[in-house]
Amino acid sequence: MDSLNLPNRPNLPDFLAEHLPIEWVSVLKVRGVVLLRQILDPAMLSAYLPHFQAAFTAEDRRYISGQMPPEIYQKLYRYGHAEPNQIADYYAWIGSLLQAPGMKSVLQALYGSTAYLLVNNSFPRRQDPAQPEFAIPFHQDQEFTGPFRTGLNLWLPLTPVGQAYPSLELCLDGPQQPLFQLRDSEPSRQKRLQELNLNRWQIEMQPGDLLIFTGFTLHRSWISSAMTQVRYSTEIRLIADSEKDFTQAPLLAQNLS
Repeated sequence: MDSLNLPNRPNLPDFLAEHLPIEWVSVLKVRGVVLLRQILDPAMLSAYLPHFQAAFTAEDRRYISGQMPPEIYQKLYRYGHAEPNQIADYYAWIGSLLQAPGMKSVLQALYGSTAYLLVNNSFPRRQDPAQPEFAIPFHQDQEFTGPFRTGLNLWLPLTPVGQAYPSLELCLDGPQQPLFQLRDSEPSRQKRLQELNLNRWQIEMQPGDLLIFTGFTLHRSWISSAMTQVRYSTEIRLIADSEKDFTQAPLLAQNLS
């Protein structure tokens, strides 16, 4: 496995786009996560950062003024998400990211000619170190998307990740199956994590890098005392054509041919 990794990232599934090994899809299936660097033009992400900042400012005002609908707070705001319709052409922008040459070739390797966007699970995200209450503890995406075997989270930052910016901590090589349910308490989650004793990875990224992990990969928000800057990111969750009929949730077909 070491031969597949970047020279300065031993034992980690961390690859440059221009040196992507042919085995990278197998690495994702085994390790539960891959980090693909320099997949996209950073300008495609940074150009949308002002839209994200304005949307979250508007959401803060709605919350503070008491004008935020309770369902938006419960489903989105308390997890650090903004309503996608607060950002102009949000899903069209997501589509443009998925159609970018580097991204499209990655998705073709994963899904073939068609993938389906989980609309209700693909949201803008903000993590401010000054608001640790919005940090999300260890969880699996399958708890709220459903246990799709083909489900993936394409996690893209619009700002740096790590060092001065909040990061993610992911568990490598964990069981690729449901381990938690939404109703599980934090003590029970911690007990299960201790039993598993998994290898943890706190990532560093730049706009243009792509983090991919499965619906079964354990992960959480990561904030240290050295982190002082606000991180913005977007979460793009996809499933394959083979599983599209197993959900009643809204889907957007993505033509990858």
